[in-house]
Amino acid sequence: MTEAVDIMKGIQPEQTKRMAKLLGFKDANIPAAQKNMEALYNLFIKSDATQVEINPLAEGKYSSEPETVFCVDAKLNFDDNAAFRQKEIYAMRDKSMEDPRDVRAEEAGLNFVGLDGNIGCLVNGAGWFFFHCFVKT
Repeated sequence: MTEAVDIMKGIQPEQTKRMAKLLGFKDANIPAAQKNMEALYNLFIKSDATQVEINPLAEGKYSSEPETVFCVDAKLNFDDNAAFRQKEIYAMRDKSMEDPRDVRAEEAGLNFVGLDGNIGCLVNGAGWFFFHCFVKT
């Protein structure tokens, strides 16, 4: 399913309702699903995210609470060019959880794409793409 969102209007209730129904949420949980979808959209826009992936967005209940909809797992990526606007988000960054090669490359002002084996890719980020292969002999 694909749902186009007018960036000037933001996500609309009829869109979130249609998506909740297509995703098979129980009628009683559709409002909670809509609330989650709206919140995720707003997070995406306000945080300069490049990705907000929730898998799964689930129905269930916790303890004695009534059944509801909640995000079980998430993957979030943010636009590095917006770090100056998103200081609070970038302050939470844990570089120990990242590939040390990526961290070292970033500290040197480079973009690094690690590949399997003995091939790597360095790019300068200025519109030109330079590919360097490193082959061990």
